Amino acid sequence: FLPEDSPQLSPTWNNMGSIYLRQGKTELALEHHERALAIQLKSPSPDLASIISYSNNIGGVYLKLERFDEALVHFKRAVQIEEQTLPKNHPELAGSYHRIGGVYFRQNNFEKALEFYDKTLEIELNALPDNHPTIAVTYHNRGTAFEGLGRLDEAVESAEKAVEQLLKTLPKENPQVRMNQAYVDRLKQKLWVKQLFSSNSASS
Repeated sequence: FLPEDSPQLSPTWNNMGSIYLRQGKTELALEHHERALAIQLKSPSPDLASIISYSNNIGGVYLKLERFDEALVHFKRAVQIEEQTLPKNHPELAGSYHRIGGVYFRQNNFEKALEFYDKTLEIELNALPDNHPTIAVTYHNRGTAFEGLGRLDEAVESAEKAVEQLLKTLPKENPQVRMNQAYVDRLKQKLWVKQLFSSNSASS
């Protein structure tokens, strides 16, 4: 009843893509998500919320395929629209920045990862409740980026803030708290070894 490029069909193509992805059929998922996006991009009155959603879905499939450059193209398209249409401190924007930071981290581009994690944290601290657990995730991920850059003092500081954040809502024995604390301990040991090596080099 509808032409092939009718915007009314794009949600169905997108939903089919999501089902294929859950079945592990990534190429079919990509094909269907891209079809959904193409329909909206060609539409005389494109739905921006749909373009954001479909772009993120395509980026997610590329991320699963470890095709990071292509994932970034689609995640960045989504975030560009969000930057134009959402308030600066909107939590969805924080989620998008976090997603992009994660891709850069997977590429070992720790400088860019940190840049986007910092953007994420700035929004979260302004827009989310003080005890929100997502803030802990961002502090933890900032710690991993600092570690990747060899900035261990800052890595420890950020990782400790992740633990402090979790303790606002969880007991010390909680597995998530213990996992984050173990990361802090590992960083401190790494820093101690680095300092020991530095002092030995200086004395010799």
